[in-house]
Amino acid sequence: MLEIARAVARALDRSWEKVLIPGPPVEGVGETPWSTPFPFVLDLSLAERELGYRPVAGYADSVAASCAWLIEATRGRDWREVLPQTARLIGDLFDYSSEDTMIDRISPIDQSSISPGCSSCHSAKLHFPLRGWR
Repeated sequence: MLEIARAVARALDRSWEKVLIPGPPVEGVGETPWSTPFPFVLDLSLAERELGYRPVAGYADSVAASCAWLIEATRGRDWREVLPQTARLIGDLFDYSSEDTMIDRISPIDQSSISPGCSSCHSAKLHFPLRGWR
C-alpha cells in the first residue's frame, strides 16, 4: 500500500501524510481492496520465463498514465459511473468523515514507533488521508 500511495502522490505531484492504523480496520476505516483473509498478488514471472513477456511500461510510468486517465475520465462525473465494475467490487472505501474521525482519534499515537511491516498494524494495512483531494 505504501508503494502505491507514494507512486500516486508522485504522479499527481502531491504531498500527503502517512497515518498507520494500529490493529485491524475499525468500522471500515483502514480497509483496502487487499483487506481479505488471503490477499492475492499477481506474479508475471512465469509469463516472463515461459513466454518472454516484458511489460511495455514500468510501474511508475503506468501509475502516472493511469492517474492521468482517471482524472480526465472522471472530470465532472462520479467515479462509480466511470468504473461500475470496480465500484461493485470494492464498495465504498471512501468514507472520508469516518477516516477523519479515526485520524483524530489515533493522531496522538507516535507513528514513528509503528513499523509498516509490524504484525500489530493489521499486516501493514495503511490509510492515506488525501485531504484536499476530495
